[in-house]
Amino acid sequence: MGDLTRRTFLQISAALAVAACGDEAAQEATTEGDAGVEPPARGDAGVPPTPATDAGPPDPPTTVPGIDLDALPARAKDFPYGVMAGDATPSRVMLWTKFVGKGALFVQLEEEGGEKGRAVVSRAVSATEAGDAGFVHVDAAGLTPGKRYRYAFYVVEGDEPAARGPFGYVRAAIAPNALEVVTFAGTSCTHQNGAPYPVLADAAKRKVDFFIHGGDHVYTDAGTDAVTLGQYRAKYAEAWGTAGMSALHGSTGMVLTWDDHEILNNWNPETFPAARFDTARRVYFEHRATRRDAAAPNRLWRSLVWGNTLELLVLDVRSERKPSTRTGAAAEFISKAQMAWLKDRLTKSTAVFKFIVTSVPITNFPAAAAGESDKWEGYPAQREEILDFITGGAIKGVWWLSGDLHFGSVGRIGTSGPRMQLREVLMGPGGTEARLPTLSATQFDKVVGEKNYTVFRADPVKRELTVEFIGENGSIFKRTYPA
Repeated sequence: MGDLTRRTFLQISAALAVAACGDEAAQEATTEGDAGVEPPARGDAGVPPTPATDAGPPDPPTTVPGIDLDALPARAKDFPYGVMAGDATPSRVMLWTKFVGKGALFVQLEEEGGEKGRAVVSRAVSATEAGDAGFVHVDAAGLTPGKRYRYAFYVVEGDEPAARGPFGYVRAAIAPNALEVVTFAGTSCTHQNGAPYPVLADAAKRKVDFFIHGGDHVYTDAGTDAVTLGQYRAKYAEAWGTAGMSALHGSTGMVLTWDDHEILNNWNPETFPAARFDTARRVYFEHRATRRDAAAPNRLWRSLVWGNTLELLVLDVRSERKPSTRTGAAAEFISKAQMAWLKDRLTKSTAVFKFIVTSVPITNFPAAAAGESDKWEGYPAQREEILDFITGGAIKGVWWLSGDLHFGSVGRIGTSGPRMQLREVLMGPGGTEARLPTLSATQFDKVVGEKNYTVFRADPVKRELTVEFIGENGSIFKRTYPA
C-alpha cells in the first residue's frame, strides 16, 4: 500500500463512509452535464425532463490510494453474482455487485492495461451505496471519454486489503461531438432454462463498447410465479449466478430495460396489484447497474449519447401502457410524457444513428408471428403517431432495436411508402428456445430461428451500420446498411 500506513488507511476509510452517508441528500441534488447538452428541464407542465447524458451525484472528495488488485486473491463466494457496469457516459459509470461477505468494502477503477495500482477511482463503498441485502450501486466519476477501464470491488479485513471480487470491464462513452466507430451488441429473452447461457458466454468474449439487453432478462414467472420479495430475488439468483450471465455482465457496460417477464407474463398495469408491482420493480433495480434519475427514480426511459455517432433512446413500453385505451384514438402504449420526450430527443439529436430500444417490436409482423396484441401494433393510434412523426419530419438514421418474439430478424417496418425506409432489428433470443416463423423475403432480409446475439458496427463517417447475428455455432448473417 505504498507509504499509506494501516492506521491512516482505516481513518480515511471511516471518514469517507461517514461523509458519503451524510452528504447523500446534497449529492442527489447535484448534476453535471456534457458541454453542448441542455440541462434537464423541470417544472414545465406536460413536458418531461430531458435525461442528462452525463449526470449523477459526485463522488465523495476523499479517496484512498490505489492498490495492486492483481496481488489480492479472488474470493468469488463473497460476490456470488459477479459485477456489472452500466449507463456509461463520457465521465461516469454505474458500478454494481452483490456483496455477502464481511469486512469493509472498497471499489477501484483503473485504465485497462495501465500501471498497477494507478487508480481513477479508489474509495470506500458507503452504507447508502451498499443498500439492502448487499446490493451495491456506485456512481463512479472521473472517467476520460472513450477510455477503457477495469474495475473490481475489494474487501478490507482488520487493517489490510484481504481479497477482491471478479474483474469487470467498461468503456466510457466517447466525447461530445466525436465521430468514431462504435461497436455494440444486444439480445433479449434469457429464460433460466437457457442456463448456463453459452450464447451470452460467447458474447462476453467480444470487445464490444456496450451491450443492450432488451428485456425478459430473467423470467420471474418461470415455474412458480414470484410474488414476494424473497421469491423475486430467488428468480434472479437462478440466472445472475450462472456462468454465462455473470460473464456477460462483467465483460462490458450494460444498457438495460424490461419487458413483461421481469414482472409477470403479459401483466396489465391497470389491474396488476400495486404492492406486487412495487416489489418486482424494487428487485429489478436492485440487480442492475442502471443510473436512476433523482427527480424520477422509478422511470426507465432515458437517453445515452455516444458523441455524434449514436444516441440510445431506451424506452419503457410495459409499465405505462393502458390496455383499456388500446383500440381508441387516445391509445397509450407509452405515456404521453414518454412520447413527448421521445419526439423531443429525435428532433434534437445530433447523432448520425438514433437507436430506439423497445422491448417489443413495432414492425407490422404477420399475425402468426406477432402473437397477441401487446405489441405496438396492438395500440395502432400511438404506433401511427410515432412512425408518422419520424417519416413526416424526415428524421434520418432511426433504427428500432427490439426482442420479445423469440426469433431474430432484420427488416423493414412497413411494406409500402416511407416506412419501407425504416428498419428494425429483433435481437435474440439469447437464452430462450427460438422459433422460426415464415416471413416475407421482400420485407425481411433475415429471420433467425436459433439462440443468438446481434453485433452492430455504427460507422458515422461512412454512415453505415453493419448488423451481424451470432448464433450458438457462429455467424449466421452479416450485412451493411446505409444509416
